[in-house]
Amino acid sequence: MKGGEGASDGRVYFLSLRATIPFSERPTLVAFFFFLLFLLFCCVGVKTVYIRIYSGG
Repeated sequence: MKGGEGASDGRVYFLSLRATIPFSERPTLVAFFFFLLFLLFCCVGVKTVYIRIYSGG
């Protein structure tokens, strides 16, 4: 198997997945994705603050 085949398979799968999602639901999906990103940043920020407090920084 060549190196590029797996990536193109994933891209085709992603495109077919996007095609099955109704257009009206895509904004909801995008909003959910950004919400998950926001939660991730919050967790990272809280961890950093705790580390700074406990290390006496």
